[in-house]
Amino acid sequence: MDIKDKEIPKFEIEIDKNFDLYTHMKINIKTSSPQCEIHDSVYTHYCISCKKPVCEICKEMFHNSHSLQIKSAISFDADNVASLYARVEDLLLNTRVFANPEQYKKEIRGGVIEDFEIIGNLLKDLKERKLREIDNLFANTGNINKILKIIRNGKKTITEHFNKHSTFFYHEDEGSRSAIAGGK
Repeated sequence: MDIKDKEIPKFEIEIDKNFDLYTHMKINIKTSSPQCEIHDSVYTHYCISCKKPVCEICKEMFHNSHSLQIKSAISFDADNVASLYARVEDLLLNTRVFANPEQYKKEIRGGVIEDFEIIGNLLKDLKERKLREIDNLFANTGNINKILKIIRNGKKTITEHFNKHSTFFYHEDEGSRSAIAGGK
């Protein structure tokens, strides 16, 4: 009969006020027996959190919130372990980082240097383009002088017009005031 199929007896356990959890754990760590020395029960689980075997009673009392593995599900196959280690060794020997680290390092460094040269050239081109844009923006300052001349001529013309017709614009009489006020 498999241990999973066995009915596990329920025990009424009274916890002693003087119970020392540290001692309990210390005893179980040092044990080489297939049974719990405290409860005289067969180990049914392995507590992954505590890294030790536990019986059903210990599991329920002390390890119920821990990560547990059923004992029957744990197996050790030397051929499997040897195969795993052979695979790891093969991966290490055939991975470029481990097989030829200096060559791989040289290739990576070369790639980084090349990438930064490309980035540097792109930045240099971008800088030159922006400088040309600034130069083009300020290259037409002659147009600014023409615009200023037009504005000054316009100012002069308007000022002359107002001066010429100053009596019309600055003459105050009763009718013009009321016309101006009514026009508001």
